[in-house]
Amino acid sequence: MCKGCYNKYEGGKSDKNFVEIVFCCPCRKIRGKDIMEIILVNQDGTESITYCHNEDHAQQLLMNMKSDIRLDLHKTLDTLAINTKLPHTSVCCLSFVGNFTQTRIGARENIIERIKSNQIRFGILVFKRGPKKDPELCNRFHEIGSKAWVNKYLGKDSNNVVFIDDSDDHVYSVQSIDSNIKSIKLCPRSSLLNVLEKLLVK
Repeated sequence: MCKGCYNKYEGGKSDKNFVEIVFCCPCRKIRGKDIMEIILVNQDGTESITYCHNEDHAQQLLMNMKSDIRLDLHKTLDTLAINTKLPHTSVCCLSFVGNFTQTRIGARENIIERIKSNQIRFGILVFKRGPKKDPELCNRFHEIGSKAWVNKYLGKDSNNVVFIDDSDDHVYSVQSIDSNIKSIKLCPRSSLLNVLEKLLVK
């Protein structure tokens, strides 16, 4: 079943990384235009998903949202249980996923649960990443729909802004776009909670 229109769809695998494709062809034409996906949970508990296709609209939405701690999902935030209390309330999740994949759906569902537990305020999914075959470009990748691009426009509650990710290219690209953001790599076997506590972000 297609995860977009919920019509019957046999599915398939991505030629690039063999991840399951969960959108039918007509829905892929729509989701392929997404710059980012914003994930919120309303006060009544209902989920709110916003798909952004227009750059100006996406920038305006980002500037009206606020988060001082921006955390990657895979191998970063998901190293913690969904109900683990963080030492800060101004937190969001920023995850890179494939436009059409089951990874996108799984990330969305995980983020929703973390919002409902009051661990984070909101989530953002992005779909652009620098080419690994060109490390220099990859480490300075600022295109619309990348993690660096989101960090550039995302609003903040204070001047103490931190981005944490387990991937070098995302960390370096955020460092290169805004020196006012502490861009930190979470190393394997490191404790995200310990890293946040040592930053003494309040």
